[in-house]
Amino acid sequence: MPGAKGSLSRDRAPHPSPVCYDRPFGGSLKNQPEPVCNAAPGSRLASCGEPERQKQGKGSAWRKVAAGAILATGFCWVVFLFAVTLTDEDVAGRDYIEYWAAGRQVLQHANPYDASAILRLEQSAGPGRTAPELSASPPLVLLIDLPLALFSARTGLILWFAVLLFSFSVSLWGLWMLQGKPNSLLYLLGFLFAPALACLQCGQISILLLLSVVCFLYFVASRPWLAGVVLVPLALKPHLFLPFAAALLCWVFSRRAYSLLGGFFVAAAACLAAVFYLDPQAWPQYLQTMGPHGVVNDF
Repeated sequence: MPGAKGSLSRDRAPHPSPVCYDRPFGGSLKNQPEPVCNAAPGSRLASCGEPERQKQGKGSAWRKVAAGAILATGFCWVVFLFAVTLTDEDVAGRDYIEYWAAGRQVLQHANPYDASAILRLEQSAGPGRTAPELSASPPLVLLIDLPLALFSARTGLILWFAVLLFSFSVSLWGLWMLQGKPNSLLYLLGFLFAPALACLQCGQISILLLLSVVCFLYFVASRPWLAGVVLVPLALKPHLFLPFAAALLCWVFSRRAYSLLGGFFVAAAACLAAVFYLDPQAWPQYLQTMGPHGVVNDF
């Protein structure tokens, strides 16, 4: 039957062999479209474009490793330059010295707000100090002071500078992430921001507060409980964040984001318990120092 024969011949017609269309013969991959493969899924030829993609993935991974190595080298170089140019007079003249001296007092189970004892410790760190530098932050700051006091004044300052520089770098990176990772290097101009450089130079704790705010903005949408935890360092300088605290409370009650408050109060309670363990008299000593006849008159 002619019709059947024709039908049979069509059924027996071989299917086209899978062909992988890659770059033109002798051509270059530059400005060429992605390789196209018409092979059946799961066949040997279905992965014709995978080698190129694997090469690109490996290249991207190596670029990230190289970028990380460059950043780490630059970080270590800056810390090294800071260390070799540091003098004893610099150590005693920076705001850092008040944290170190208070931590030394805690290690000796003494009053971290004793002005005469603090002055003696600060003068032992280097010349030029004629008046004591006392921290006006609440006793929560003792949790930061104590690790610094485990080292000499000079070594502690170098480590403190490294911590602040790392915190500032993470803050800038976090702001870049919050902006949607723009393909721009403008965020690096933050390293030229004069107030931040002044805080780094003096060893002020404000850099840690900046990191706290950036972490809060990063976690507030996805992990509100953790966002509340990272706000605890702001209690070290509460007078700077009163408008922020008022706006945040309004936002919490309007959105019913009570887990944020829960995280803050749980973390704050843990910090208070740790301070009480280190120095049960820290709060009475602090209130006496900051009272009407204390250092509050200096302001």
